[in-house]
Amino acid sequence: MQGADQVNAANAKGAQLFKPGGTNTFEIMHMAVDTDLAYWVGIQRSVVNMRGQDSSVPMTLRVTEIFRRDGAEWKLIHRHADKLAAA
Repeated sequence: MQGADQVNAANAKGAQLFKPGGTNTFEIMHMAVDTDLAYWVGIQRSVVNMRGQDSSVPMTLRVTEIFRRDGAEWKLIHRHADKLAAA
């Protein structure tokens, strides 16, 4: 998949699988920042409502997000998340 339009279309399609509601927390394991670039790595724990599911679904993800300074704002430029392996 390449290009912002294709990525945005895939994200919109995936978002339609979720119903409103749920909970979400993010535990930062490590982070760093310099003048124009920052990142954090952590664990995202969510309980979500999914279309086609009668009960809430727990999700635990390992997340890396990279940010770039744009003037006075920080903008997310990359996010990677995958399921955290069970112990």
